[in-house]
Formats: sequence, C-alpha cells, structure tokens
Amino acid sequence: MGIEIESPGSVVRGNRVSGSVNTGIFITSYGSPSNVHHNTVFGSGLVDMLDEQLQCGSNTWTGNNFVTDLVADVPNGAKVPCLKKTPRTQVLRPLSPGHVVKLRIPIP
Repeated sequence: MGIEIESPGSVVRGNRVSGSVNTGIFITSYGSPSNVHHNTVFGSGLVDMLDEQLQCGSNTWTGNNFVTDLVADVPNGAKVPCLKKTPRTQVLRPLSPGHVVKLRIPIP
C-alpha cells in the first residue's frame, strides 16, 4: 500500500513510492480538501495517483511525477487537468546565499 489520505487538510510532500501493490497516493472522499506536492510515484499495481473527487474537488496536486492516474474512477490524462505532472523543463529562480540546489536531469 502506498499513501492513503483519509483526513481533510493533509499535506503529502516530497515522497517516493514505487512498486505499491494497489495505489501509490490516494485521496479518499473523506480526505478532501488535501494537498499533494512534489512526490514521485511509479510502478503501482492499480494506479500511481488517485483522487475520488470529481475533477479533484478542492484537492490540489502539483509538481508530481507519475505515469498512471484516476480521477473519480476515470483515467485522467490531460482531459481533466487537476492532476498535474512535473513539466520536463522548469525555470530556476535565484536563491538566497547558502542554499543548495540538486538537479536531476533525465537522459533520453
């Protein structure tokens, strides 16, 4: 089992889930509204990301890396843009002194 959100107001950030038997990250109808940001989920048995709410309700999904997803039991893809994948390129902003940036650059 991956991460199942059943309490409203939850924040799930910066996790890595791989090879979950069923679902990687899952917001139940009881867990809305919640926020899921900057997680990486791959290789789940059923689906990587799942939101039970129609058009994600008031849940926020941003900056996540995943392959498969369902929204209200319908494959989301690009039709309902509430589950957002991390874009391939991102704009880097200047950092304060002392901050470190780690970059992961995929090689095709």
